Amino acid sequence: SMQLSLSVWAFSQLVGVDSRVRSKHLSELVDAVATYAAGSSIMVRPADKACMHWSRLLYGIAKMGFTCRDSQAVQQLFEAGARLLPQMLYKKQPCAPQNVSNPLWAFATAEYGGSLQQLVSNVASNLGWVMKNAKPQEWSNAVWALATLQSHKVGMGKQSAVFEIVSAGVEGVVQQRRKAVAQDLSNTLWALATL
Repeated sequence: SMQLSLSVWAFSQLVGVDSRVRSKHLSELVDAVATYAAGSSIMVRPADKACMHWSRLLYGIAKMGFTCRDSQAVQQLFEAGARLLPQMLYKKQPCAPQNVSNPLWAFATAEYGGSLQQLVSNVASNLGWVMKNAKPQEWSNAVWALATLQSHKVGMGKQSAVFEIVSAGVEGVVQQRRKAVAQDLSNTLWALATL
């Protein structure tokens, strides 16, 4: 799982530097990785790193510009992530703030249209430990993602769970405003205006 997630992440960095890297061959590679990861138990092992690997994988694919509309394999990968990430949070598997904010960002950026009710519910009910020590960028990415997903009418369950995360995110950015960059503040303000 580490090799898969790091490979996809590395390609996402290349695509960010040179858009010519994205080609038919890269699309085929992403489809192959997505198919393998979605259908294999390898991405949940080892349990103490699974959240990080899923975060990297979903983030990398979304950062390369692939969306759930691009291929069935990408859609199935994001469906698997939407199913497995809440289970990891429920089991209290190690999951850093970045490993929560990046998948939320990826679901929004990849235009995922399925339900994220369990994920949002489990993030909201585990805010105390899962987002402890979150940086302003992690909070703003999560808040931006939730606002974007809501504007796309993605099922996220109870509004109270969304607003609990957003409230904590706004508080986290405000408390750390001296560490925040302009984009953290603007993404958070945009999310508030959109919600």
